Amino acid sequence: LNIKFKKITAELIIYSVTSLALYKKTSFTIPTYFIMKRRFIVRGRGRPLALLLPAFWLLIACEKKDMLPKATQEGRNIFGCKIDGKPWVPDGGTGFQSREPILGGFFQIQKKPEFLIGIYIRTISKDKQEVHIYLDGYKEGEYVLNENTQTAPASLNPKNYGLYRNVGGGTTYVTSKQSTGKVVITKSDTATGVVAGTFEFVAGSPSGDKVTITNGRFDVNTRTL
Repeated sequence: LNIKFKKITAELIIYSVTSLALYKKTSFTIPTYFIMKRRFIVRGRGRPLALLLPAFWLLIACEKKDMLPKATQEGRNIFGCKIDGKPWVPDGGTGFQSREPILGGFFQIQKKPEFLIGIYIRTISKDKQEVHIYLDGYKEGEYVLNENTQTAPASLNPKNYGLYRNVGGGTTYVTSKQSTGKVVITKSDTATGVVAGTFEFVAGSPSGDKVTITNGRFDVNTRTL
């Protein structure tokens, strides 16, 4: 009975380690872990199993929960951030808000007597949350979001801003002199249409409520959106 129990627990750990290896796409081998864990179980009479298995699945669950797209600079059309600490990735609108998850990129700003290039990115998710970034410049570097301004399209020439909107709740939060942030453009290539960067900001509502956006990243290709 004791030998049979050891065999079952060893098989369970092999299954758990194999699943973790596939998920993590690591290079360790199952025989190595089988030998290590099997010896550990023989000495401990199988008691560590109750601790090992939950640890594996907890690691996987936490990583999936906190997963955001990697910060790339390849025009992969990705966008993600944390909204009040919760990971958020746009997945497209539904109903009257039906549209692609990400829109925008480079665009022309009309400032007489010439046209300038800016960046305007709008995103939306099926749960009717939106995050927008508007910059009146396009070159690589840091852009501070700290001015009171109207937002596009209500204003044809707004100042730099970050915006969060909960369409379901009917509330819009925008950066201002009191609620600030920044966007860092890490790649800007108007020839290929690729613009990438990171962002973070605190946005306020007319009633004084605030939303905190952190760990933001985007990598879009204006030509393919």
